[in-house]
Amino acid sequence: MAHIVINPLSGYVARPQLAHLIALPSYELLVDEQKKNLHRFNPYSIEHFMDSQPEPEYYIPVSNVFLVYEHTLDGRVSRGIIGMLKISDDISIQKHEKVFPDNLANIKNYFLKVREQRFPLMVITSEEWRVPEPLEYPIVYENVRGERVRMGWIETENVIELSGELFLADGHHRWGALQELYAEGKVSEILVWLLPPSMTRVRTFKRLVKGIDLEQLIKEFSDGEHRLIVRKGREKKEIFMDGQILSLHKQLEGFVGQAGGDVFPLSPYEHADDGIIVEFPDVSLEEVWAYSRKQGVLPPKTTWFEPKMDMGLVRVPLK
Repeated sequence: MAHIVINPLSGYVARPQLAHLIALPSYELLVDEQKKNLHRFNPYSIEHFMDSQPEPEYYIPVSNVFLVYEHTLDGRVSRGIIGMLKISDDISIQKHEKVFPDNLANIKNYFLKVREQRFPLMVITSEEWRVPEPLEYPIVYENVRGERVRMGWIETENVIELSGELFLADGHHRWGALQELYAEGKVSEILVWLLPPSMTRVRTFKRLVKGIDLEQLIKEFSDGEHRLIVRKGREKKEIFMDGQILSLHKQLEGFVGQAGGDVFPLSPYEHADDGIIVEFPDVSLEEVWAYSRKQGVLPPKTTWFEPKMDMGLVRVPLK
């Protein structure tokens, strides 16, 4: 069983009275145009500083701290630690998503341009552990999606030591880019949001199917172990597919492609006015982990890990 060491960070945290304006939920969560506009016309939003440095007065400097990020939605509370994980040649983080070279190159260039890590990798441990509580949470707000966010910090020069394995939930391209920068001697630590497995939930991406008829899908997948929900307009049908749940996306895309249609991923919160929406069963972290160990990477946009951290709350210089 591996020995995991997380170091405190030194960098910048959103000023508490501005944090609710700076913070930006994941783009895939901002499916409503009105909510998107709240950030487009908000001059404090990190969206306006993706490729440049925000105004200095928007942030406060912190040194040798662990951040505690707490997220509440529909009564479910998730809490994790934000700190620094030292990169080494023998570090092992289990991945499960395909990485594209062009995206990797773009993100690597982005890191070199802004000289900061701003969006922590979402990393889950295999073993349970207790997330420490800060004395207070200076940052408290409700974001545009109605999610309650609290963030506090613990000043310390000590490290957090855990046992088990590490599983990369979100940030595969960022992790790949940082590994390349490490190999070039340009980075030594990565910013991570570390969570115990009990603090996470795994859902599956939907698929939007265009170019084929609903009856074609029903005819092809009329019998099987797993029940999928199919929607077209106000119609709601069921189809059944055989195989591992995490393989169903690939099977669907294979059939639709052969039939002359197209398939597009949709997050669990997205909708579409045209085409056929296919909703897959949710899965467990254990299923994703077992699949990636035995069969490698999943098709892009198969899994959806919750919660999603708001962007822009923390910045750490690249070093």
